[in-house]
Formats: sequence, structure tokens, C-alpha cells
Amino acid sequence: MSVDGARPAGLPGQGSRFIDAKVEWRAGTYIPAYVRGYPFIALRPNEKATSVLALDPSADDFKARGGQPLIGADGQPLEQLKSVAAFQGEYRQLTERTQVMTLALNEAGVLQEGTLQVQVLGGEAQTIGGFLVVSETRLRALKGDALQKLMEADALGLAYAQLFSLGNLGNLLAAGGEAVTDTSAEKPKTKRRGK
Repeated sequence: MSVDGARPAGLPGQGSRFIDAKVEWRAGTYIPAYVRGYPFIALRPNEKATSVLALDPSADDFKARGGQPLIGADGQPLEQLKSVAAFQGEYRQLTERTQVMTLALNEAGVLQEGTLQVQVLGGEAQTIGGFLVVSETRLRALKGDALQKLMEADALGLAYAQLFSLGNLGNLLAAGGEAVTDTSAEKPKTKRRGK
């Protein structure tokens, strides 16, 4: 099992734009950290507790024969497990930092409910909701202390990163033959391809 070599789930021939016919990640695909780290994850039972390394015992990684041991005969973690623990510890810290930044964005009032309308060519449009997006209008309206608080929480860069990411969402879906409307409730613009 390799921390950065997680195999994708799914079956070949299902038309995934991330997984090829050999059930391997397509070249150039970004694999999220929580996927790369599977079947391990660092958990913190409560805010004051130290993180613990948990695992999914039903994962295929633990069913294969000929795998490498994670714990030595002396009961101490071997290099593979140390590497996993370091990766998961860093991921946990970044997750907690992201939570702090997200809370700052929420307190600043710049988050709004988002909707995404996806039109599969030859099919019906589907609306997806239940998530928050940064409102660029609200973000630009921030002044003084409110803006300073976002900067101190390192949340300003995260806000613009999400806005940039949303701008690329149409390209992602267009690669699979879908069209997407803008996720911003402020300016619904429909982008269609294939007609």
C-alpha cells in the first residue's frame, strides 16, 4: 500500500473522466489527499485530544497477500507506517486550519447557498444544492475590521481560490459532455456545449 498510490474505485467502461479502462488514475488527474491517504485517516476524538491514526480494516489493501508489515517484531511502527502517520498528521492539521478559515468566512457573511445546474446533453437538467460558495459581491463589499479579520485568519486567499475554482467547473463538466450554469445565485448564466 502506498500513501500516494491509492487506486481509484469504480469499474472500467463507466465513462469516468478520471479513471481509465485499466481502473487507473488518468494522467494529470489531481487525486485529493483524503483519497491518497485511504485506508488510513487521522482522527481527533475531541478538540483537546491528540490525533489518533485510524484505518478501515475492510479495505482491499489489507486483504492482499504479500503485503509489507506496518509494525515490527518489537511492536514499533516501521517506516511505511511512520510515513502514513506523518501524511495523515499533516492532512489533519490542514483540515483544522481550513475549518478555522471557513468559520471566518461565515462570520464575515460572505458565504451564500450555492446551486449547480448540470445539463447532460440529450438528458434532463439536474439541480444540485446544499453547499456554500463565496459571494464575490459580498467579499468586495467588506471594509476595515471585517477585511482585516479575514486576512488574519488567512481566509482571504481561500475565498479567491474558491472563486477561481468555480470558474473552472464548467471546463471540468464540458469535458464529459455536460453543460453547467453558474453556481453564483447573483448572476445565473447558462453555458452549453455540443449544440
